[in-house]
Amino acid sequence: MTNEWGWQLPATDALFQDSPYEPLENPGENIAERLIMIAHLSFNTDVWSTRIDRYWEGLVERIEGACNTNSVTEFWQRLTDEMALVPLSAGELLHEKNLLCRPSILSYPVSDFEVLNPLRSYPRDIVDRTRMWNQYRKAAKVSKLKAA
Repeated sequence: MTNEWGWQLPATDALFQDSPYEPLENPGENIAERLIMIAHLSFNTDVWSTRIDRYWEGLVERIEGACNTNSVTEFWQRLTDEMALVPLSAGELLHEKNLLCRPSILSYPVSDFEVLNPLRSYPRDIVDRTRMWNQYRKAAKVSKLKAA
């Protein structure tokens, strides 16, 4: 799978393979969705395990709170702090997160506003897409284990 903008983001491109949805076609929305998927992959079980029933709503609330900025980098820092995310350990995913936080330097540049706008306007939709992606991802893992 190659994204239509020519971005060299194979790790986050691969995340969409387990999604029931096609990747969002708007580049700013696409980056926003990738960042929320990465945020979920940084889930902190120490913080959220006792309140897992509030996790997805909490993620929406934290996104809304973190969007009061003009910079995707600052948004990510605020979201990381608010969600108490654990640092990414996968080098390729960390590299891609760093690129996505500075969308104007991508091979097909996108403004910070274009990424932050969908996160401000409809964070629940992006979180719900991530939630479904997570459910499909878990189901795929279970299927692989049963097949082995």
